[in-house]
Amino acid sequence: MHVDYKKIGMRLAQRRKEINMKQNTLAEKTNLSNNHISNIENGHSIPSLETFAKICNTLDVTPDYLLLGTLKSNNIPQNIVDKLNLCDPTSLSLISQIIDVILKEQ
Repeated sequence: MHVDYKKIGMRLAQRRKEINMKQNTLAEKTNLSNNHISNIENGHSIPSLETFAKICNTLDVTPDYLLLGTLKSNNIPQNIVDKLNLCDPTSLSLISQIIDVILKEQ
């Protein structure tokens, strides 16, 4: 299997921007240099497994999202997961009911 580090870096940068995090903030939170984060985002550096895990945790994203561009385990795009995480329990209940209606129609 070929690993496309440029795409991983692009998804990493995209996710960082989605949550309004600057590159230097990610560097600080992961104890990495800003230059190293930049090189990973540009596909010029390959992060170690430990570094990759730190980045995933800091960006609150699953490894499969950065590696594959999807949440392979359940096929829910990250932007939907992010929005659901912002909902209160009442809204989540309503969303669940809407999903039930959609599933009944299929």
